[in-house]
Amino acid sequence: MRRRGRGFWHGTYLSSKTGREETYESSYELRRFRALDASPLVLAWTKDHHRIRVAYRLFGKGHHYIPDILVEFSDGGRALEEVKGHIFGKAKFLKKRSAARAFCALRGWEYRVIFRGGLDRVEGIPPARRTAI
Repeated sequence: MRRRGRGFWHGTYLSSKTGREETYESSYELRRFRALDASPLVLAWTKDHHRIRVAYRLFGKGHHYIPDILVEFSDGGRALEEVKGHIFGKAKFLKKRSAARAFCALRGWEYRVIFRGGLDRVEGIPPARRTAI
């Protein structure tokens, strides 16, 4: 584990669930990785899903972003998760969240923003909120 700057951690983590090495960009992501590995609700997860790019518009200009984690649950549900310690730039955050929710809804997935208080808690997706993929 290495530290760069004020409170910013990054490094690699070997997932006990998938056997893959994943890169974390903050201590919050590392905590989430550990929680996902420990949860019986989670079948697999990855941060290495660079084909998932969510397009959004901000102030008339097109952008995209790559959500932090793709989670596959034991019951077949999927979720994209964005791990946040703080929100810097509320307008940008709201646009990204809205675009990610629409992206996930088209696929029958759920979009979640995970803040510090929820990093260690893993919840499944209620069947009523899932749609066929």
